[in-house]
Amino acid sequence: MPLDQAKSQDPPGSRRQAILRVGLGVPAFLLAMGLMTDLFAGLPFSRGAGSIPRLVGGLIGLGAVYVIGEGVVGWVGERDKITDPSWKRALHMAAMLGVLGGYLVAVGLLAGLVQRWL
Repeated sequence: MPLDQAKSQDPPGSRRQAILRVGLGVPAFLLAMGLMTDLFAGLPFSRGAGSIPRLVGGLIGLGAVYVIGEGVVGWVGERDKITDPSWKRALHMAAMLGVLGGYLVAVGLLAGLVQRWL
């Protein structure tokens, strides 16, 4: 065994390393998505947060809501075809508008949570 590897280190492909990578990678990804969403919206979360933990929590929550919204809208949009009847296309549009409404409600509640309740 080489001297530069200690026995306490995990092997390169271990389960613990994978959990650590996912555990750090997912919040970092959500934070980046939340920061971009906040930036394009005019920085309402960044301006309203009173402290760094509030800001980070709000941005991670905003990123999670954004990713969920993108997934649902993409899923609904995949099923919409030009050859479908009008009623079915209208139903897809109503579903997308419902997702948008839910997204706006979730972001509003999250903004209230970040600015007042934490």
